[in-house]
Parts: sequence; C-alpha cells; structure tokens
Amino acid sequence: MYKIETNFRCGSILFSIPNFSDNRGEFTKLYNFKELKKIGITFTVKEHFHSISNKNVLRGMHFQINEGAHTKIVQCIKGSILDVFVDVRKDSDFYNKPVAIKLKGNSALYLPKGMAHGFLSLENNTIVQYLVDKEHNPKNDRGVLWNSIDFNWPIEFPLLSDRDKKHPLIGDQKCIFF
Repeated sequence: MYKIETNFRCGSILFSIPNFSDNRGEFTKLYNFKELKKIGITFTVKEHFHSISNKNVLRGMHFQINEGAHTKIVQCIKGSILDVFVDVRKDSDFYNKPVAIKLKGNSALYLPKGMAHGFLSLENNTIVQYLVDKEHNPKNDRGVLWNSIDFNWPIEFPLLSDRDKKHPLIGDQKCIFF
C-alpha cells in the first residue's frame, strides 16, 4: 500500500509506491484512487506524460493557472532527479520557499495547485512521468525562471529549453488558481 514518507508544507506529499519484484523483474502500481485517498490524496487522472532527459537538463519551473490549474503526481521511473517545487501563490506563507528532494525509484511526489515544479536530471536517460488532474491548456500554461526562485541550484549552466529560458522572474508572475 501507499505510505506517506514526508508531508511538506503547502500540501505537497512524498509517498512510497507499492512495488513487487520476483525473478521476472518488477511491477509498480503508481495510481489507485481508493488507496491514495487513504493517505489524503484525492486525485483523478486526466492526462499522463513522461519525459526522457540527459544529465544536467533542467525542466521547469512550470504550472497552470485559472481553470487549468492542476494537481500533479510525479515519479522518476529511471535514473534520478533533483525535484524542486515552489509555492507561487503570493498570499501563501510559503511563497518562494522552495523544497528540493532527490527523487528516484519507488517514491512519488503529490503537488497541489499553486506549485511551480521543475527538476534537474542527475543521470543520462532519466525518465520522469507525470499524472495530472486537468488536461493541459496552453493558454493557462505558465512558468517562472528557474534561477529566480530562492534556491541554490547545484549547477550554474543547465541545459534548458528556449521556453524555460524566457520565463519571467518569480516576482513578476501573476498567478490565479481556481
């Protein structure tokens, strides 16, 4: 069954995922609504994404606003990442107070609305999957510049997409969440 590893401020939860192994390999159950509800996660999947990244790729810091604001479950299924999330709700006590964890294996991260999320890939061919409770809506897609958050990244020049290089500073982003 799912077990809470850490309850973070701002409603984010790190939890362990049931994993079964035998001589054939492994089997993991990332999502079970009834069992996740027992640990306080009520989440209905609307879309599933995965990314494959080389070492030193930084993806983020992304979120959705307005009616597109979504909650998310993130799991690193191969390799490892430095997963970073930050509250971008300006009225929150946790605004711009990032949390970073090394994520790999049989742990997953639940992120509520209002969190900008990103990660630094620590290995080549790292695979990360995301489950979200709203369909992606490009008009509500937002981000904040990775190095504008109050976090000391362990890399000075990560590999970034053109889009991620152009995000506004965290203080310049207007964020509305429903």
